[in-house]
Amino acid sequence: MGRSSAEIDDAAAEWAARADRGALDPHDAQALETWLAADPRHLGAYARAGAVLAHFDKARALGPDFEQEVEAPRLPSRRGALSALAATLAVTAGAGAITYRLIFRRYSTNRGEMRRVALPDGSTVTLNTASEVVVDFAAGRRSVKLERGEALFNVARGAKPFEVEAGGVRVQASNATFNVRQHEGRQVEVLVCSGVVDLSDGLRIARLPKATVAYARPAAPVSAKPVSGDDVSRRLAWREGMIAFHGETLAEAADEFARYSDQHIVIDDPEVARRTVVGLFVANDPAGFAKAVATSFGLQAQNVQDGVRLIAGDAA
Repeated sequence: MGRSSAEIDDAAAEWAARADRGALDPHDAQALETWLAADPRHLGAYARAGAVLAHFDKARALGPDFEQEVEAPRLPSRRGALSALAATLAVTAGAGAITYRLIFRRYSTNRGEMRRVALPDGSTVTLNTASEVVVDFAAGRRSVKLERGEALFNVARGAKPFEVEAGGVRVQASNATFNVRQHEGRQVEVLVCSGVVDLSDGLRIARLPKATVAYARPAAPVSAKPVSGDDVSRRLAWREGMIAFHGETLAEAADEFARYSDQHIVIDDPEVARRTVVGLFVANDPAGFAKAVATSFGLQAQNVQDGVRLIAGDAA
């Protein structure tokens, strides 16, 4: 007699939690593939468990004022969820391996949101604010395209490399964790948190070890440098709904806050804009940041339509 739906849901929740904690080792990855192939109900249960984890990760990032009624995704019924999965997911077994096909499944976030997606191979993708990815698992291939924004990839070991395309450059890795961000002007920033990553600009390939940040454009040389563990943590503060500054100008800080909120920080005075700031701030609270730096620097924070203006303390 087969396992009950409740038992399958419990097992799916355990697998999703293990994948959420980090890339699975080869033994566990194979065990997950075997479990997914054992019963058609397993894949649907695993996808639902991943969606629940993504929702609670988003809740933690948005803080204690997160409103379930407003921000919670509308999950379909059990039958609806399985029907939707059937339209986008297929699982086939052959030669002792499982092949997944995720046909151009698109995930996105609005400004101020964060979302974590569990992939069938045990990898996870965490999207930062105003970001969008397209995931395509074709036969023998693991591919994600970062259409806009920023995403953290926790890649499970697999037979084929995990590939990310962003802004005309490509990143390949296996059993690694790395962050990819698209800047204006098609510049792509890659931060390697663990493992080794290959970055290609279309002409050459640069191998990036752990604790390295690199900048690339199509058909242009890759610029890379080592970073400290503290710098890695600062660059990934967005996972906790925070922004960390370490010597950025107020103008740069204002641009960073604009990624997370419709409330803008306006700085007209070039001298004020050039002042630098250090600290950890809530990403979706530009007004709170403006008041804090106004107090520290002897500036004035004036409320204006759709934001706050920072001016010199002696300005009229």
